[in-house]
Amino acid sequence: MAESSSARVVVDLELGRGFGYGLADLSIAGFEVAVTWDDVDGFRHWGGAEGRELLDYMLEHGEIVGFNLLAYDNPVLSGYLLASESGIADELKRRTIDLHALLYVATGRRHGLNSVAYETLGERKLVPGRPLGLDGDPILFAAYCERDVELTRDLDDFRRSYGVLYVSGGAPVSLGNVERGARNGARIGTD
Repeated sequence: MAESSSARVVVDLELGRGFGYGLADLSIAGFEVAVTWDDVDGFRHWGGAEGRELLDYMLEHGEIVGFNLLAYDNPVLSGYLLASESGIADELKRRTIDLHALLYVATGRRHGLNSVAYETLGERKLVPGRPLGLDGDPILFAAYCERDVELTRDLDDFRRSYGVLYVSGGAPVSLGNVERGARNGARIGTD
């Protein structure tokens, strides 16, 4: 697949009506809305029917950045693949930089996007927690998802510039030595 002129894409998705699936069921859940950001296209919104197009778009980039991609978003996206396309899922994993997994490998604990964004950037998610129910408004899902992408992008920029992110209590976590290990991490939960 051809690579875009932007080296990285930041991504987040929300299950929407599929919310309620457990980790073992994510590959059959599908998503309601996904949002991506890169230097070339800025923010783009994707509906669940565009899962294949989203995968192709993500794989045009050298790095796929997100918060909890390995345990949550990537398994959902793998549900859009045929059984014979496991190589695409492997490539997706290989290119993934999961900030949640980096923090988990470095500290042995889970850290939520909202608390890491607050401690590192002094900013919060659009709405803390998961206020959107099964019948959530697609516009609210998109806004919620876009804010998560914005925060994740800014956290990744901070990590790239300073080599650390801050967690609860303002403790700095150095991420320089854990990036490669986290790319191969196991499922560690969802945010």
